[in-house]
Amino acid sequence: MFKLFNKKNETDFENKKELIAKIFSLLPDKFINIKNQIEEGIFTGIKRERSKYIKFSFRTDILNKYEDKLGKCFEIRGVKVFDKNIQNYTEVHLAIVYGIFFGYSIPNIKELNPDISKIDTTRYWIKNFENIEYESIKKYLVKEELELINPNDVYEIELDGILYYHLKDIGDGDFVGMDEIGKLFKITHDPFQVIEIKNRLSALLK
Repeated sequence: MFKLFNKKNETDFENKKELIAKIFSLLPDKFINIKNQIEEGIFTGIKRERSKYIKFSFRTDILNKYEDKLGKCFEIRGVKVFDKNIQNYTEVHLAIVYGIFFGYSIPNIKELNPDISKIDTTRYWIKNFENIEYESIKKYLVKEELELINPNDVYEIELDGILYYHLKDIGDGDFVGMDEIGKLFKITHDPFQVIEIKNRLSALLK
């Protein structure tokens, strides 16, 4: 019985991996890095993270090769797959996190039984994950500096009753932060220090 259960899981994984590979083979070459990581065998398994969401697990060496720390986090939407159960097309949302295909969700049905010969990618579109904290600090940084940080790394952190925005890790738990009026700080944890930075962010991070 245990062998049968494992075989079923393995078949389910292979089917889902084949579906994702087929979808990206139909999408434009702007997603070439996703196509390449799939072809190189980045996926090692699947996990149902929550209802209707399938998350993949990865080979670390291939993950490290393709991960982009400055990459955006977004969903590819508008991709439609024909479902054999409902005999109609349904939408699949594909999550990209730091340059890695992370998983997918199927918002309109409980379980997808795909016909991979019937996939429509002609009307795909991109939904970026919003970050309110990032929007709050953008006005203090010039274009060159915004290109040095990932919007998804920006978050609020309160230290000694003062609110800072985490901008970028600089190693050993230390990071560059910004206060609510745009002043920059190097914040260290051992020992704990908040040191104001007089230079531009671009000078510090380059």
